[in-house]
Amino acid sequence: MAEETEETTEAEEKPAGSSNSLLMIVIGVLALLLLLSVGIIVWKVILADEPPKLSKEEKEIQEIKSAETTAEIVDEQKEFFFSMEPFVVNLADQESKHYLKVNIELGVRRKDILDEIEQRNPQVRDIILFVLMNKRFEEINSLAGKKQLKHELISRITNALRTGTIQTIYLTDFIVQ
Repeated sequence: MAEETEETTEAEEKPAGSSNSLLMIVIGVLALLLLLSVGIIVWKVILADEPPKLSKEEKEIQEIKSAETTAEIVDEQKEFFFSMEPFVVNLADQESKHYLKVNIELGVRRKDILDEIEQRNPQVRDIILFVLMNKRFEEINSLAGKKQLKHELISRITNALRTGTIQTIYLTDFIVQ
């Protein structure tokens, strides 16, 4: 009988020992997952806020543009316009021919930017033409597509300017055939 008691005691201890090791493995895995999650969150938060490195020319352009905003107090209600000659382009559709005729007005906050746009008119027209020619009918047919087109044009033209930025673009005539 004493032997039976010892055997049952040993039999009861074995499962308890294996459940302890299983519990330790589960805790270890959970701790590893927790550390991994914290590491990913820290990496995303700290490294995602790091600004992209700019070239020397891009830094100079940014400095000029930031200096213009701090050097002058701009009347927020005042806007100057530069009227472009109409654009007529073939769209980039492969399956069918579509043409786009569009009149564009550039809106700026300062008159000196108008002078630069006038001096750089061939470059600005070239930028606009290349953007328009690479669009497909489906991309510009919707309201969202037209808004995207405006944002893309503002960004590209502003990058070409040295003294200021384009505030807005007005599409005063927009015909797709």
